[in-house]
Amino acid sequence: MATILVACSVFVGIGFVADFLLGGHQYKQGDWLINTLNQPVRRGPMGSTLIWLSDQMGVGLLEITILVQLGLYLILPITYWRLARRADFAPSALLLALSPAMYFLLWAAVAGAAARKEIFAIAALLLIGLYIVERRSWLLVSATVLLAVGAWGHLVNVMVLPIAAAVLAMPIVLQASHLREPAEVRGFARLDMAALVFLATNGGVATLYAIVYSSVPSVSAICAPLLERGLGPEICDGAISWLTLNSAKGAPLVADRYSSYSHLTRSFLMMFFGFLPLGYLLARLPKEAFQAPLTRGRAIAIIAALSLPILPLYLVAEDWERWIAFHVFCATVFFLLSLHLDLIRLSPRLERQIL
Repeated sequence: MATILVACSVFVGIGFVADFLLGGHQYKQGDWLINTLNQPVRRGPMGSTLIWLSDQMGVGLLEITILVQLGLYLILPITYWRLARRADFAPSALLLALSPAMYFLLWAAVAGAAARKEIFAIAALLLIGLYIVERRSWLLVSATVLLAVGAWGHLVNVMVLPIAAAVLAMPIVLQASHLREPAEVRGFARLDMAALVFLATNGGVATLYAIVYSSVPSVSAICAPLLERGLGPEICDGAISWLTLNSAKGAPLVADRYSSYSHLTRSFLMMFFGFLPLGYLLARLPKEAFQAPLTRGRAIAIIAALSLPILPLYLVAEDWERWIAFHVFCATVFFLLSLHLDLIRLSPRLERQIL
């Protein structure tokens, strides 16, 4: 497993090096450099912070942006590897995690997706999963910081809060079902509740800010600080250019693109093959593999419910493959924790049947 995770990380790292050599990518770095130095705009506080760090540290703006992105990305394979090991992966579960359904490979296949801002939510959910497994408070604190910061960069990091709450609730559901002793599970402790209340408050303020300052008449004021710091004008041709559109204007563009049969077909195929390994595994598992209160039907319902919070993004954002990858990721985290919490048991006999 470690070899494949390292290989995927190297592949993504090469992409970051290419971005640096080309002077920055209009989406991969451009989205992060939306700023409020000249006027308030949604997603701007994060870019303003990166500009401030660059100025204070005397490091180039592109360099500091890529270093932050790379640091965030490295959380993913390290945390996932630890979570998978603690789940005592059986062979079929290992095949599932390393299949094209897993987000590492999906992100490698989607140009630029490894550097988009849902990386905050991805890393935070993995840290929360590891927090449930290892019961270390700093893991939840770290996840809370990531989601709080990420909320000011992209609202997907606010939409993910119900998913984070659902993940935190898994142990308490077991305790309520009298299937675990209190000492053996991690319920909604004070830190859990404090983190969720803080994130809900922070997310509400970030959402209100994004609604009030949803668009700008021209991106020249956003681009000016970037050009002054040595970046080329092409950095403004991607994510920054979308700032002239609010959700009401962006939705028709999305509808027009996906009225094309080819785009719809590609998205359907990504969804189908993305969920195929997990769907196959859940279909092949016999009834006795699911432990109360989890059943096959409930597992499918939970996976479907985990997809609901970010569905609005399909209406206003063109890159559906990112949201599909996120659905598959959430399902995989649920599967990992179900193994760890003994909600799904894979005996050697079941392994042979599945494989």
